[in-house]
Amino acid sequence: SSLELTYLADVVLSFAYNFAIRYVASNMGYDYSDDESVIFGLGKFGGEELGYASDIEIMFIYRDDVEKLPTQHIFYEEVIKVIRELIISKRDGIFSLDFRLRPYGKDGPYAVSLSS
Repeated sequence: SSLELTYLADVVLSFAYNFAIRYVASNMGYDYSDDESVIFGLGKFGGEELGYASDIEIMFIYRDDVEKLPTQHIFYEEVIKVIRELIISKRDGIFSLDFRLRPYGKDGPYAVSLSS
């Protein structure tokens, strides 16, 4: 069912996100213990209506921390890169991550600060 597919996508994305946060933090020497970021599910993923040919539309937003800027933006962009490398589908367009709906369109950053 679409609800089960959505839950599966949610579990895979959650695992990839948690792994990526820890992996990038260890490589950059970044303290993620006070991480305040969220992944929003959009489209059919957000509406819990995924089908077998759906993509996973998401938006990644993090809270600005003046003490960590500009490295904070670099950190979250790296987290998204790792997530994109971890989640691979057999065919393009099926359960692939879609960030096109992010602010500023396809040319904008993958991770967006709350203030922007």
